[in-house]
Amino acid sequence: MKNSIKTLIICAFAAFTLFSACETIIDFDDTEITPLLVVNSFVMPDSTIIVEVSESKFFLASEYYAKKVTDANVQLFVNDEFVEQIEFFRAEIDTTKYVWSEFDYFSPSSDSIRPAPHNSVYVSKSKVKSGDKVKIKVSAPNFKESVWGETVVPFPPQILSFDTVSTQDNYYDQKKLTFSVKFQDNPNEDNYYRIILGKYRKEIYVDDDNVLHIDSLYRYETSYFDSDDMLFTNNNGIGGDLFAGYMRYYIFSDELIKDKEYTVKFEMWHNAEYFDYYPNDDWMNREHYELEAFYVVKFQTISKEYYQFLKSANAAANEDITGFFSEPTQIFSNINGGIGVIGAYAESAFYVNFH
Repeated sequence: MKNSIKTLIICAFAAFTLFSACETIIDFDDTEITPLLVVNSFVMPDSTIIVEVSESKFFLASEYYAKKVTDANVQLFVNDEFVEQIEFFRAEIDTTKYVWSEFDYFSPSSDSIRPAPHNSVYVSKSKVKSGDKVKIKVSAPNFKESVWGETVVPFPPQILSFDTVSTQDNYYDQKKLTFSVKFQDNPNEDNYYRIILGKYRKEIYVDDDNVLHIDSLYRYETSYFDSDDMLFTNNNGIGGDLFAGYMRYYIFSDELIKDKEYTVKFEMWHNAEYFDYYPNDDWMNREHYELEAFYVVKFQTISKEYYQFLKSANAAANEDITGFFSEPTQIFSNINGGIGVIGAYAESAFYVNFH
């Protein structure tokens, strides 16, 4: 009995000594962390390839934006054949053709969306097509090793029909728009999809100086929408960029609809009149009215790499919602030797006019 008590005392003393060790402050020099090349590119068929190259930054660094790499050697390979060295392009927007929005510069007369000035990038002269394997290899003077990533450009989705239903809500003076897209899942392969709802509009509004403005160019923005479709209400699919229960996009795999025809439905609310609030102006309402508006539904097939990237990015963005003790999500990367993603997508677009 005495031996047991003695053993217990010795163990307790050892545990106390272990857990009451002196506090040690370790000086951490984040300047010794070697940055990695970060490469991002999302490829479309029949379109030039845009590549963003930057360097990684320490998560405690004071800089908000990553440092752009403007002197990189960016090589494009298509189906394992070298095609071109992609040159650096500093975006200069022609404001007579493009109008700024929070997301893009857009000209309705052009099929392309050009990058904003702070997103100066590398732009290819070559175009690729569906079915091509695209490899991008990048090296830069201040980095020892080159990095690379690759993807296969998917074929556009097989759309069988597209329909819209508009329901008027007189109480709130707005319309509920329900979209239905019937498509055929591409057989004998794993497929991944994304749905985006965009809006183009012209406005009339009064600014802070009580000056009346009438848009001559279209503004573009992605719109929030909602769906209770089975493709999005389980682990098979997920919505991105959540706001008040609505999403900016939905992604899903074909796990539940393998090789089948399927009609997916989603909805949103359209209100031609809305308000901006100015806290420095006694919270006075500034009315905005839409003169013209039309929506575009972008139904996309996306590469597996793009799907994995979007899914992991959305999970990381929602970590604050899932709780403090949730395991951190690692953003998907397919850049060998670096960070980032090379993905691809192909789309079918449908336009719905208003006013």
